[in-house]
Amino acid sequence: EAEGRWEQMVQVLRAEVRIARGDTKKANLYARMADVLFEHLERTKEALNLYNRVLQFDEDNTEVIERMESLYERMEMWDQLVVHLQKQLRRSRKPEDKVLYNKKLARAYKDNLNMEDKAVGIYHKVLELAPDDTDAVTQLEEIYIKNKAWQKLADLLKLLLTRVDESAQQDINLRLTALYYRYMDEGDR
Repeated sequence: EAEGRWEQMVQVLRAEVRIARGDTKKANLYARMADVLFEHLERTKEALNLYNRVLQFDEDNTEVIERMESLYERMEMWDQLVVHLQKQLRRSRKPEDKVLYNKKLARAYKDNLNMEDKAVGIYHKVLELAPDDTDAVTQLEEIYIKNKAWQKLADLLKLLLTRVDESAQQDINLRLTALYYRYMDEGDR
């Protein structure tokens, strides 16, 4: 019975879209319809299609962008999440948005698609955009340690030395020294 009422709601919203004037009004109706389809009728693919329509009218609708990200993650649709994030990255204008979408993209490659090589390249882009981004550094360190890529880890730590204040340099120098003596030959130093 409840499902029937939600189905009726979708039909009413469809009718409203047909007669609606203006992109904003249509975008809002599509968003409401997508919400109902996903939250109450569990019709994920239809909801995603409608969210995409909303973005055609209003490409900067952060609420819908975040909802789609969440949906892709919840449904474990990793390839679609990557495409969505790449699209948002291309659309982003602000450097902080580029950093945000690059980090989300790198994390999807690393954690969900087991494509650490792509993640590494993207985390390096993040460091070009935001040289002091500690999350990107931590993620790169984790990947390098896991893969025993000691030279790459040493190179990363050396790069960090040029970007941090004196108090942080001391810690990095200690880590670099330990890395050299524990894992690397004299020729690598």
